[in-house]
Amino acid sequence: MKKRNTLLGGILAFMVLMTVACGSHHQESTVADSTQTDSITVVNERVTVMHDPTSNATIIGLQDKATEQRVDLFKGSYNDSLLAALIPGEGARSAINVFLVKFPDGPTVLFDAGMGGEEGFMSLHQMKPEEVDAVCLTHLHPDHIGGLLAGDKALLPNATLYLSQTENASVSQWDKRSPLLATWNKIQKAYAGRIETFADNAALFDGKVLSIPAPGHTPGHTLFRIGQCLIAGDIVHSQDLQLEHPEFCARYDQDPTTAVATRKEILAYVQNNHLQLCGAHCYEMFVSLK
Repeated sequence: MKKRNTLLGGILAFMVLMTVACGSHHQESTVADSTQTDSITVVNERVTVMHDPTSNATIIGLQDKATEQRVDLFKGSYNDSLLAALIPGEGARSAINVFLVKFPDGPTVLFDAGMGGEEGFMSLHQMKPEEVDAVCLTHLHPDHIGGLLAGDKALLPNATLYLSQTENASVSQWDKRSPLLATWNKIQKAYAGRIETFADNAALFDGKVLSIPAPGHTPGHTLFRIGQCLIAGDIVHSQDLQLEHPEFCARYDQDPTTAVATRKEILAYVQNNHLQLCGAHCYEMFVSLK
């Protein structure tokens, strides 16, 4: 596979430019100065970079959008009185994140694709769509696949899409009138011949990425481990709530009982293996569980 170094170079150049801009024009920018702790550099509120010593990969967390998870989404799932005490007000801080991983000997892999649109991660972070080799999808919800399209065309002209066989098979159970099905059909047409499915616990890209089944949110919801990082998809929707109280479920979880069991298992796995949790909806893109 042809090596592509300009993408990472562009991201790093962007980091430098943003830091310089903040130093000289702080009153005109909401971007904070970059900070670094060990192998993780917080460039600004939308970009965090980690060098993973185990895989030697550079993992770039990109916030597609800042969002809020309404408290109502969690009501009725566990303990409403506790919920009201834990999250006073109407919502909990959240985000939509994607993760770009650059391996030293290739490939360049995007994990999930966000909502997309003009204000999405692709336009704001100077990424070149043609330099993405692959996209690994945790599942097929709109805030994870919307960024794959530019209109009806593939936004990533050279990328192959990867998703679990179980998630792919679950599409047959969707409501035929669902807008999500219409979007997925557009994606399949746009990426025709460039969609690969994999079995549970598959080793992808010559073993650089391990897929981990995490059912409950959707039947084929899948996490991906790269060295000491776990791309965690929708294992949590509210960082402040569910990391401490995994019994709470958002209404997005299709099978709440399975989702709770999976969430507890995965959080224990992250903690026991001292991994960085990279959640699609965590406002911190790299979370260490103590």
